[in-house]
Amino acid sequence: MRRPQNYKMRFGLVMVATLTVVCQGAKADDKRPTAREVVAAIQKNVGVPWNSETVDTFKAGNPDTTVTGIAVTMMATLDVLQRAAEKGQNLIITHEPTFYNHLDIPEDMEQNDPVWTAKRTFIEKHGLVVWRFHDHWHRRNPDGILVGVMHA
Repeated sequence: MRRPQNYKMRFGLVMVATLTVVCQGAKADDKRPTAREVVAAIQKNVGVPWNSETVDTFKAGNPDTTVTGIAVTMMATLDVLQRAAEKGQNLIITHEPTFYNHLDIPEDMEQNDPVWTAKRTFIEKHGLVVWRFHDHWHRRNPDGILVGVMHA
């Protein structure tokens, strides 16, 4: 039981250190980083070369939005988005697709689909930014998801 707590503590310390570095690089008039700056810090520190052909991209929202809080989730369901918004967490980092297929392109859904529309409207109304972190986390050695499952 002690090992998972140590893993969580190390992960938390790495995230705090990363956000501290990002915040130090932010503009003097706004100490909080933008979503783009947070993602750049993750890309720099993930430990594998960044591949431009990836699903690890912004899926919704404006990447230049100042981050007020970060929610990390396996899947950005509407429930997760609602809870993040309630807590003031406007950057959502998700592992799985936000819009129902691997590439997050709702090609097979009608633009007026009520589920797609409700999710997109909620994201826009609450100024959320959704970034997917999938491919590069799996490219780590050992695989980041595998490590998390082993320590859960």
